[in-house]
Amino acid sequence: MNLNQVTLPVNDIEIAAAFYRRMGFLQIVESSDYARFESMEGGVTFSLSYEREKGRNFSVIYFECENLDRQVSNIKGKRIFFYARANRSALALERSYIT
Repeated sequence: MNLNQVTLPVNDIEIAAAFYRRMGFLQIVESSDYARFESMEGGVTFSLSYEREKGRNFSVIYFECENLDRQVSNIKGKRIFFYARANRSALALERSYIT
């Protein structure tokens, strides 16, 4: 069985979609209440779905890249800010957290 996609709830579809486009993801579906993106590598997709009610969303998306330092520098160049610097986790994974 393969994972088809993950859909995240958002309160402002336009702002959320603009963020992921700025990150470099290809938007493949666009409507007033739904957006779908394709990853830069691997063909994986994820979606955003407009939700009227504001609630706490505990979802976390993990993206992988070959060179974290280079990717962080590239993202910072797009004026996207990190709230935690890159670090190595107990699982020997490098992580950075975007605001």
